[in-house]
Amino acid sequence: MIDPTAGPVLSHVEGMDVLSRLLRDIRVSKCLQYCFEPYGEWMVDASPAPFRPPGSVSMHIVIEGDLWLDMGATRMAVGSGDVLIFPRGTAHFFGSADSNRLLSPGDDVPPPPWHRIPTVRYQGPGRRARILCGFIEARVLDFQPLSAQLPEVMVAHTTEDRSDWLLSAVQRLIREIDQPSPGGMTIVSRVSELVFIELLRRQMVSAQASGGWLAALGDPVLHRALKALHHAPDDAWTQERLASAVGVSKTVLCQRFNEVLQMSPMRYLREWKLYLASAELVQSDAPIAAIAERAGYGSEAAFCRAFTRHYRAPPATWRRNELARGA
Repeated sequence: MIDPTAGPVLSHVEGMDVLSRLLRDIRVSKCLQYCFEPYGEWMVDASPAPFRPPGSVSMHIVIEGDLWLDMGATRMAVGSGDVLIFPRGTAHFFGSADSNRLLSPGDDVPPPPWHRIPTVRYQGPGRRARILCGFIEARVLDFQPLSAQLPEVMVAHTTEDRSDWLLSAVQRLIREIDQPSPGGMTIVSRVSELVFIELLRRQMVSAQASGGWLAALGDPVLHRALKALHHAPDDAWTQERLASAVGVSKTVLCQRFNEVLQMSPMRYLREWKLYLASAELVQSDAPIAAIAERAGYGSEAAFCRAFTRHYRAPPATWRRNELARGA
């Protein structure tokens, strides 16, 4: 039996076996990275650009410059080598100074598709700044127990540790801007994907004591429960059977789910199966009725109602829209 009073004794490396299923579904959309190169004093209202794919993740990599980031309640300094990812695409301002020179690179960049990384340059007196801006379409964030626990912005200061491999990744992206090579857009997309995954991994470590899905991976009870549910979502799970598989009482199991994840084990399973159904809708041409059955719903109509509540669109519409976005 597991000691349910023990702290998070499992390493986060073990927790990665649960996270890995989600990470496999990360995909980068059409290359939507561009280089923003302003000079002097300026500000940017980084509201979503008109070409940003719905539901995508915003990312900035500061190549050069000492800047500030303002998210309303939060203001921070950022500089060369910093990577900023906004999991929910939160609106924000950033700039070199509090200035009345408001720039709009998202409006001035040429419309995609792009065959190389475009540069939007704003000349003026003063020092140059360079920021790689872009978007990552990450279906992993459709899984709400994960996305709800991510902060408004994830930040990595890659220059603080010269051995940090993220610094090498940033330098590789810079080379593709300065010295474009054949296939460079694909390299930029893949490196951006790896940077996003690495920031998710680091967030998982930092979230150990703060609660939520990422912290659950370090909890000795919840890690085993989530591993079981993710490994065999189609099994006939009940709270009693899951508690037996984990090695705790039903009471302890439910208490731990409610304390850390704010939901019951069976609600969590429903969330996970809906997420798997959303992935199958895009990755296969299986009939919706078959997907509904695999998701554990007694009828296609019941599945459609649950899916629509969760994703704000019926399954057929959602599938059509997602396939159109990836075309």
